[in-house]
Amino acid sequence: MRHLFTSLLLSLAVTAAAQSAAKPDACLPASPVSADYPVTAATLERLFTEAQHRAELTPGTFEDLKTRTNRCNNDMEVALSGITSQMSELSLKYQQILGYKDVEGIEKQLRDLQESLKKSKTELEQNLGYVKHSGIFVVLLENVDFYKNEKKDLIGAAGRSVTNRAVEDLVGVHVRRTSEVRDFAPVRDVVLEVKNGEVRMEREYFNASNHSKKHFLYVGRFGATPARQKAAGTDTGPAGALVLNLDADTDFRARLAAKGINEADIRRIEQEVLPFLPNVQRDNKTADSRQDYILQNGAEEIRRIERDIEDARARLAVRSAKVGEICRELGIPFSNSNFGQSVNAALQKIKDQMRDLTAQWNQTTEREVLYKDTRTFVEGSLSQSLAAEALKLCRQLEEAYGKLDRILQVTEVENLDVSRFESSRTVTVFRAPKKMWAYAIPRDDGAYGVAVLVQFRVTGVQADGSSATATITSRLPYEPETVRVEGGKYQQGCTAEQGGDCGSDEKNIRWVQLSTFNMAKTEVTNEQFVAFLNDISNKISLDAKGGQVTYNGNVIFDNFCGDTKGGCPSFQEQIEYGGGAWAGGKFSVVKGYEKHPVVMVSWHGAVEYCNWLSGKTGKKYRLPTEAEWEYAARGGSLSKGYKYAGGHNLGEVGWYKENAGAVSHPVGGKKANELGLYNMSGNVWEWCSDWYGEYPTTAQTNPTGPATGSYRVRRGGSWATRRSFAASRFATTPRRATAAPASASAWLRLRSEEDVESGHQLSKVAFSPFPSRGTRACAAAAWP
Repeated sequence: MRHLFTSLLLSLAVTAAAQSAAKPDACLPASPVSADYPVTAATLERLFTEAQHRAELTPGTFEDLKTRTNRCNNDMEVALSGITSQMSELSLKYQQILGYKDVEGIEKQLRDLQESLKKSKTELEQNLGYVKHSGIFVVLLENVDFYKNEKKDLIGAAGRSVTNRAVEDLVGVHVRRTSEVRDFAPVRDVVLEVKNGEVRMEREYFNASNHSKKHFLYVGRFGATPARQKAAGTDTGPAGALVLNLDADTDFRARLAAKGINEADIRRIEQEVLPFLPNVQRDNKTADSRQDYILQNGAEEIRRIERDIEDARARLAVRSAKVGEICRELGIPFSNSNFGQSVNAALQKIKDQMRDLTAQWNQTTEREVLYKDTRTFVEGSLSQSLAAEALKLCRQLEEAYGKLDRILQVTEVENLDVSRFESSRTVTVFRAPKKMWAYAIPRDDGAYGVAVLVQFRVTGVQADGSSATATITSRLPYEPETVRVEGGKYQQGCTAEQGGDCGSDEKNIRWVQLSTFNMAKTEVTNEQFVAFLNDISNKISLDAKGGQVTYNGNVIFDNFCGDTKGGCPSFQEQIEYGGGAWAGGKFSVVKGYEKHPVVMVSWHGAVEYCNWLSGKTGKKYRLPTEAEWEYAARGGSLSKGYKYAGGHNLGEVGWYKENAGAVSHPVGGKKANELGLYNMSGNVWEWCSDWYGEYPTTAQTNPTGPATGSYRVRRGGSWATRRSFAASRFATTPRRATAAPASASAWLRLRSEEDVESGHQLSKVAFSPFPSRGTRACAAAAWP
């Protein structure tokens, strides 16, 4: 996450603060009574004494000075307006490029959609292949040589003779009758591909041989399904066979009689076989309905995918055209074949131009001068009186203009990786005097007036509607990025959405009321934790084999891989120590694991990290309570009642045994929960501050757990957690687990949180005794 233009304002102020005192503007006459602010009355008195008449202005000269100052300030305002306009234009381009940056994702989506279209057509074909229609057929074989053919051979020949007619009557007619086949080409193409059918005999009613007439009569029920694997017209029966469908050929009596079939066999068909025809017709009607349903849903699915494909192609075209246009405006080469490179080059060009404009903004705004004058009578020495009055005027200007009346309109980019923005954000810029010039103005009555001119510097910014002011300091590299968790009331324990996947120690359900706090978005990473280890490296002790780091009498980090360790399991090879003989060395992150959650940290290590982070940042960090952790995992006041932290599908929100590949994964992966917190389910366990104990059955406000105990609570699950286990309090109501405070493993991580109501910042650490412990840090909500 990057607040690009808020950071821009901060950088403006930082640059301004870093510059040396501005040279007197050409609008200002040289004055020996000038000083960097803050300044004491004694210093001003000395300057007035040393300057004597060189610091005096006539009233008329002072009016000219004000006129020239206003003219210069107006010119400065025009210049600032032009710079702001250019910044706005660049910010819009930056937004647009970010909004179009997801081309690779769209291309992948397009490939996936095309694969889905192919899959949908295959599924439609397969589903149609399961729809069977039936018919009762009469087959008459003539000129049969009963000496050469056994009855089973004749039955087989009769069955083969039915194929063509059954395919046409039972497959072709029923499939072609649907409107979807006529109206929607993709479905029609699929249907035509499977129009040929596979025919099987389902029941034989009777057969009769007439040796004198060389006739073989066969009556049976046949079923046919669409199938490409057996095309119609192949493997047919004897030429000239008469095949009648009793459902379609209502004149079968006359046609059989014309062939010389005796009356007894015809009556037998009428009496013994025709009564089954209504049942066959009902079965076919049911099959028709099923086939219609398959075709309708298949058509809707294919239409939807084709619309999505058209939309993806259109979005690709729009993005390509727009980014190409912006690149041309910026003078950046654009290539459709290397879209990502063109986008990154354009973004960098905008950043460079914004940096140049920032410098111009700083140089221009430093020229703004505010003035104030007053009449005064000499009390005491002239220099003393003039100095006191000049300092008074300067302080009045500071009070009046310390908060700018002008509110800058900026656009904040919410996320550099996706096109989500919060537009037209306003910030107020705070400033303080930087340099002052003082002038004595002799009056006709023998008294003196004093005039001062003051330049200001930016000291901070405040987002519109926020009660917190951002000072001109950036977040330190090892500080966590936090999310505000508004306080509220929730039920802690085995609630309904867990579906019974709860431990016996969480069956009690209680109401918990919590104050507002902040929680780190992700687990603390290896690179953040290594900063802590290296900063305290002269205060730690290492065991002879390099397996443990001890600090303040407790093991804080265990089983890392060092140069004397001799190798570690793959899930532990994340932090190395390169000191040789475990002395005088430095901790470093194994390449590729920088953004992985820190693991192998004990509860004591998590607490020490929080204490260290508090000292470094001036903000109070601590571990969250178990109640705070669970509330945040459930989504806080924004909770949608998910089973896991962010959804009902664990694979979408967390790394666990079935999808993690037996390793931890970089922080920030998977889907965030309702609050924007990542990996609260799975990846690595997380420490809480509480001692482990039974839940009270009564309602609690800001509970902190038992006063004493043997084990600390860990929450959230890990890459080695089973799905059923993760469904319990490892996830949204992440299943409870315990660990000795000194234990450390490859499952745990640290989060941090902060107590907004009390102003205390908390640090949340999460680790697990097996196989990975990590931590997530917390920080107070004293800034926007």
